[in-house]
Amino acid sequence: MPERLPPRPATTAGQFDLFGKRVDGPRVYSVSELTRELKAVLEGRFPSVLVKGEVSNLKTPSSGHLYFTLKDADACLEAVLFRTEARRLRFSVQNGLSLVARGRLAVYEPQGRYQLVCDTVVVRMYWRSSLRQLSSTPPNARSRPARSSSSPPSSAMLSPFSRSRVSA
Repeated sequence: MPERLPPRPATTAGQFDLFGKRVDGPRVYSVSELTRELKAVLEGRFPSVLVKGEVSNLKTPSSGHLYFTLKDADACLEAVLFRTEARRLRFSVQNGLSLVARGRLAVYEPQGRYQLVCDTVVVRMYWRSSLRQLSSTPPNARSRPARSSSSPPSSAMLSPFSRSRVSA
């Protein structure tokens, strides 16, 4: 039975055999090499993903970015919504708010951490009405909505993706 050849470096997600046997023994990775490989796999596999969860640990620095954790009963995921996208929101993100976020997974190599880089967030109870726009609008393709001088009635809320009213 012939011995297996050493694994080739990843060129796209899913092509890397991390635990393949080598002729000269198992490969020993540096932390940087392993993190780089994991980054290629994660970022290649999840270029755009919808994630639902509850906001916690919200931080709003003066830069205008929003840093928060999305969590459910079993896990948590660090997330960021950069200033440009955060300014488009028609609601205030707060701890305890249930959201659906669209974004991409990104690995920050110096700390070996991954996070969701959001391009859109929607209040979870309204996400189905916005689903068509979430799935059909490419990230960063929406123009900033025009603000009107009249405010909506208190019994209605504007969808964050359209000017149509969504009843509460």
